[in-house]
Amino acid sequence: LFSLPVLLAARNADGGIHRPRRPATHQAQLTDFYFQSPMSRWHWAMREFDQRLDHLNSFSGGMFKQRYMLNTTFWGGVEKQAPMFFFTGAEGGDITRVVGAYGHVIEMAERMQGLVVMMESRFFGSSLPFGRQDSYRAPVDRVGLLTVEQVLLDYVEIIIAVHAEFDPEWRCPSIAFGGSLAGTQAAMIRFKYPTVVDMSLASSAPLHGFPTPGFDAAAWRKRVTDTWVELATGQHGCPVFGLVQRAFASFENADPDAVKQALNTCETPYPGNNWDARDEFWAHIESYGTYGYPWSTSAIPKLCELAFYTSKLPTAGGLDIAAAFLPETTGCLNLTASRERENFPDSKGWDLLACTEIVHPIGATNVTDFFPPSRWSVEATAEECRGRWNATPRDAGLWIPRMFGFGALKASPSSDLSNWASHVIFSYGELDP
Repeated sequence: LFSLPVLLAARNADGGIHRPRRPATHQAQLTDFYFQSPMSRWHWAMREFDQRLDHLNSFSGGMFKQRYMLNTTFWGGVEKQAPMFFFTGAEGGDITRVVGAYGHVIEMAERMQGLVVMMESRFFGSSLPFGRQDSYRAPVDRVGLLTVEQVLLDYVEIIIAVHAEFDPEWRCPSIAFGGSLAGTQAAMIRFKYPTVVDMSLASSAPLHGFPTPGFDAAAWRKRVTDTWVELATGQHGCPVFGLVQRAFASFENADPDAVKQALNTCETPYPGNNWDARDEFWAHIESYGTYGYPWSTSAIPKLCELAFYTSKLPTAGGLDIAAAFLPETTGCLNLTASRERENFPDSKGWDLLACTEIVHPIGATNVTDFFPPSRWSVEATAEECRGRWNATPRDAGLWIPRMFGFGALKASPSSDLSNWASHVIFSYGELDP
């Protein structure tokens, strides 16, 4: 693994699927990160770029306003061939909230006198081509314009525009960066457009998270479970595996009044509130297990300790244990607001991509993980997505690996990135699912 300066030097020379409402929880955590990172002392300029609606159709002249944030606080200029860092935004959505999660890039930019550009993905945040209500309508000339190919071409156009303004002779290197899907896109833009992007920093990029031969649909939630076990058991001896299983099981036939009382929901009891409450519990368990860094500040040990204590109370049931795992709040648990998050643009955008191109096999066994059993298959995904979007996974979920050359054809030498790709740093933490 080469350091960034070395690379710069080289360059110059339950029906089968359960999708908890992850984006909204993700954003809330990133907002907290902002105030802990060097980002908060930088000055960011919010800009709008006049972007093409359809890069792949010569007869389409439509445009939309795409946001990006620019920071030149420590920009060293063309004379020093200072690097330009470009964030390839994705399902995290609103760049004003995501920005705080990338303090390590800011620190590098400060040391290397680079500028930083945070690009917001089309159909996410405020970069909505047809507005908040109409962007996700069914016609193919609306929601059909959300594809990875269109997103990458958006970013190519913005990178070219930034170079035209600050470095018209292209003497400064362009470095794409991101985490999760944004990390995958950072790698893909280097693969696809190497004349525009000189190198990429791809963090937690699930390049092999597609239904390629031999995929393991249970792997993702096993890693989430293992993170809980390692952080809880390792420090406090908390039997977290069994506690979470018991909490999940308690929702199965829970009485609406019992759910209301145990979890202090804002709504009056109603049939089905057990499933809405389970979704909320599920989302929090996955969120804490997914974003486990830094270990020293993780809430997992404290939450498990509280749940373990609760389980020992004479009158405690599974719902009480579930409530102990939820974060403290000054008010009630708002299940209505949780359901409404599914209609947020960022949630819809991620759901559509998960139905068409970013098809990640994620199931559960309740044996290697503590989640309720959930069998994943391409067929079940296609059936569900057809009902919501009238769309199905492209090439049975293999479109992206085939088009970008990773993992789909294991017998082919071309599937080995080292044979044809270069200047991409992949970084994965030990707790990454």
